[in-house]
Amino acid sequence: MKIVLIIAILFFNIQAKPLFSNDAQASTSKYMESLRDLIISTQKTRGLTNAYLNGDEYALLTLFGTTNDMKEAIGKMESLKIASDPLIESKATLISRELTSLNREAVKSVDTQEVFNRYTDLIGQSLLLAQTISRHASKKSSDFGKESTTLMMESLLPFAEHIGVLRGIGAGLAAKKTSSRKNRSILISELAKVQVFSQNIQSKVSKIIIKHKDKIQTSVIKEKLKKLDTATENYLVLTQKNILKNTITYDSSEYFNKGTEIITQSMSIYDDINKAVLADSKGWLF
Repeated sequence: MKIVLIIAILFFNIQAKPLFSNDAQASTSKYMESLRDLIISTQKTRGLTNAYLNGDEYALLTLFGTTNDMKEAIGKMESLKIASDPLIESKATLISRELTSLNREAVKSVDTQEVFNRYTDLIGQSLLLAQTISRHASKKSSDFGKESTTLMMESLLPFAEHIGVLRGIGAGLAAKKTSSRKNRSILISELAKVQVFSQNIQSKVSKIIIKHKDKIQTSVIKEKLKKLDTATENYLVLTQKNILKNTITYDSSEYFNKGTEIITQSMSIYDDINKAVLADSKGWLF
């Protein structure tokens, strides 16, 4: 009887996992972690640079740390096997080269909007790289891997970027203590985009939880989703009440930090799912 039970357990586990590991999925997962680090550190660099150029001298204290984070992320990306893919390599190399150049020039610039736009453009290129990975490098992934990669690359990262734009522009305006009609229009547009991606994340994660509940810690993810939704709504209200004004009295650093908290929460969900993707890549034997 015991032998039959053991065989049944082994059969169940073999059915639940592939016999051999999925190296392509594992490599994609590790690359996604480093790409996430690059995008997040670039967003921080953009926001802090914008705040500094608009008069917040304290922003300079943490700015050099974020540029070092960017260098580390690029180094990790380049060390991974998937980086040798010609399509991925060409895009990543261009982004790396332009970011290195911009970091040297940014704090010396007198055109704050140009600097902000250049960082935003490079983050946009990084998000396009993320989509390339989602559609190209995940072809050999399991269904869970493909769906999760799409969620991370095409929903969670863009959501974090739109929060990052709000955070960067808003912190800059708060440092300057005034805003123009043009800047308020940009913020209003970003508010709408944040709402769309927030709803998209809630929907997609919920579907993955239902379909692949054996792959992830559903209770943990659900709790994090709830907290993210609440924090996002509060930040949107905060922006409308305190930043979308001719004269701004709200503290620049506090606004920046509250945006950072939301990005951190969304990336915590990203990390949990990506860890599950990596775990899903491991086979029964190897």
